[in-house]
Amino acid sequence: MKQKIFISHTKTDYELTQMESLLCGMLDKDYTMFCSSNPQKGIKSGKKLHEEMNRQLSECDVFMAVVTENYLRSPHCLYEMSVARFLKKQNLVIIYANDNIMKRINNIADPEWISINLNNEEAIREGGQRMMDSLGLAGELQQNNIINFLGLVAKITSSSRTFVGMSDDMYNNILDYCQKEGITKFRNGQTYTKDEMISKFALAKKVYIVSTTGAGLLKTLKEEALIKALGNKAEINVILPDRDSQFCQDVAEAECSREWFNPIIAKQNRYRIESEFVATIQYLNEAYCQASMKYPDGIGTITCYNSRTLLRQTIVLLILDNNRSWGWINMTMVPLRTTDTPSVAISDTNIQKGLDKMVVNHCECLMKIATDRNAKRSIDGMTMAEKLEKSCHEEYWTNKRLQAQEFMKQRQDYSKILIEVAAQHPLVQGRYPNEEFQKRLDMAIHLSQEIGSQEVWFYVPGSRHKYNDVTDEISLSEAGKSYLLEHEIDENHIYADEANIKYKGEQGVYNSADECYVASCIMKDDSFGRLICVCSPYQAMRKSFYYMEFGIIPECYGVPAKAMFHDPVSEYFGSLHHTVIEDHSWQDEKSEAAINSRKDRMTKL
Repeated sequence: MKQKIFISHTKTDYELTQMESLLCGMLDKDYTMFCSSNPQKGIKSGKKLHEEMNRQLSECDVFMAVVTENYLRSPHCLYEMSVARFLKKQNLVIIYANDNIMKRINNIADPEWISINLNNEEAIREGGQRMMDSLGLAGELQQNNIINFLGLVAKITSSSRTFVGMSDDMYNNILDYCQKEGITKFRNGQTYTKDEMISKFALAKKVYIVSTTGAGLLKTLKEEALIKALGNKAEINVILPDRDSQFCQDVAEAECSREWFNPIIAKQNRYRIESEFVATIQYLNEAYCQASMKYPDGIGTITCYNSRTLLRQTIVLLILDNNRSWGWINMTMVPLRTTDTPSVAISDTNIQKGLDKMVVNHCECLMKIATDRNAKRSIDGMTMAEKLEKSCHEEYWTNKRLQAQEFMKQRQDYSKILIEVAAQHPLVQGRYPNEEFQKRLDMAIHLSQEIGSQEVWFYVPGSRHKYNDVTDEISLSEAGKSYLLEHEIDENHIYADEANIKYKGEQGVYNSADECYVASCIMKDDSFGRLICVCSPYQAMRKSFYYMEFGIIPECYGVPAKAMFHDPVSEYFGSLHHTVIEDHSWQDEKSEAAINSRKDRMTKL
């Protein structure tokens, strides 16, 4: 059978089609030839590219690569060479244009391969003889054919420019694009000086800021830049990720994936990211307050949008008084941070065209998504307490409290007492209450002993959870119930999984609102007169509001622990605000918070 020669070269070097003709004539008697770019001798239509390429490489007797500048830019060519080396082919010929090219393939090419340098005529003659010996060719005609072939390759490769990663046309096209789109610089680190930013913000009439975890960015801007823009009556739009969405958890886990995954580190990362979100709102409030004092005749507006994102992105784009744009863009995927990636600076471009128009469209889309999800809020410099005092929600909750108090008065004749012990994930080894959960259970036992002669029942909520993709072996209810049984609590006085199923069914109990809902149902249905709630001290206020929503006035006991899942900042600025203002019960089928908590924690989703 004839031996097969695999020709590896890039289709971009069009003149190499002549090389194939020379080789065909030279090798016709003893060899067949395969070249993937050749319609007749390459990969047929319908064949899978890499499968066929691998088969041809494994079957070939000779691998011959013509390495040019274009070759080094082709992933297919480099793949062919790498596979050839992996297969340890004995007969390999590398034809290259100069020493610079050879240096760049030293980590791929094998020292035992036949390498032919086309630097000069003597090298071509020596290389030609080595190639003849390798292919088993002899005679003056064959020698002339080989030299002609190598001469043609030398002519083609000598016209190639020094490799810089792209051709002149490609480079010029990028420069043209940047000039057209108003891109003025690429750089790592700070794109503009602080003075440049302040001077531009003072001219802004519209501002778009997108930041994923960057409280540091808003902290810098709120000092002077945002105040200047507000003084110019600018419309400022700040777009942040939804702190209750999966984004914070995804970033937290990705950031510690470079080491062995540690759920404690991931949890700490998530707290850090969520606290940055809270700090950002605080910085915006501070900027608004300072601008109000500095410009008493009136200032612009700040609107914050909580949107969803898969990217880490930092965008600052200003529309100036003269309808020109200015700003910068960073985008990357986690775990990289935007500060570790180059910034694209935009300057002095008419907003009606160019990259800045695309950025504005991008921001407006994020803003619309947030608006449709009712995740838009105006920043007006007011504290949370001031907003609640001036809100119509105060009247709503006052009525709820009075109704719940009236209900509790009617229950005074009932002597039974229900203690709800707020569960806490994750379980230790998937089965046992963690330290925070244990302390609450111990407090509940202590309270029952102090109550003494009256009848006391316990409700331990919580379905089977997953945490950081690790699923507990049993439910939180079952774990808490086992702990109470070990401490000699009568099993007939414990509500657990059966109550979860009775009142929440397949939805399960996966958040504080669910816990309060089921406990309220038990109290109403089973003739209890008092309800005691044992929970995190930071969680107590929010659970009180849930209970009032369900018609109950609870007696809350906050039990501290060394490391607690809830923290006062996220409770006050995030969860409590959300419950009091937006989503009172979390029991509606369309409740975003309830849906997200189940996605995060429910084993079925």
